[in-house]
Amino acid sequence: MKRHTAAAMLLTAMLLCTGCTGQTGTASVPDEPPAVTDEPIETAESETVTEAPDSTDASLTDSAAQPDVTGASAAEDSAPSVTVPPPDYSTGALDPYETVTIEGDFNATVRALMPDYVNDEETVRAAVLQLFQDIPFFIILSPELCEQLEVGGNYLFHIPEQEITTEKTNLFEDGTLSPDAIVRSYVKIDSFRAPQEGEYGLDSWFVTYQHVS
Repeated sequence: MKRHTAAAMLLTAMLLCTGCTGQTGTASVPDEPPAVTDEPIETAESETVTEAPDSTDASLTDSAAQPDVTGASAAEDSAPSVTVPPPDYSTGALDPYETVTIEGDFNATVRALMPDYVNDEETVRAAVLQLFQDIPFFIILSPELCEQLEVGGNYLFHIPEQEITTEKTNLFEDGTLSPDAIVRSYVKIDSFRAPQEGEYGLDSWFVTYQHVS
């Protein structure tokens, strides 16, 4: 009786095991947990960890930090260019030159006599003159006048009436002509004489002008 009972229990256990195997198949064995070691866990180089920005604060980028100058540049490019018109000399108001009639005398010392080196290099037809306490200047004279002059002599030269064109800055308000006008205009000198009292020094320039109508 005991044998039959033991055999029945053994058979029942086998049937139970067979039923479990038929329902689930091979029983899966749980994987063993990974061994814990002291070595650090390496992550992929391409993997980056970023922190999510705070939802309450707006992120500030370089483009947002810089001022927006595109509008100003566009305004400058669209601005029309300003063209300055050339001076209008037709009315004479802006013309820096004026034609005038001159005449008078001036006292000067002869510093040198020489050819003009244009007509020839031998005939003396030019002189280097110097006004009182002024710089010397070169002026064309006739050969006949040059023959009568002496270097170092002081003379009162006469300018006959003639027209010249000169800068308006050479026309003084009192009607006197600036000495610079005769230096640049190649005025004609027709005679000279020895100066008299009152024609020396500071009172040695007596050249006047008149406006040409």
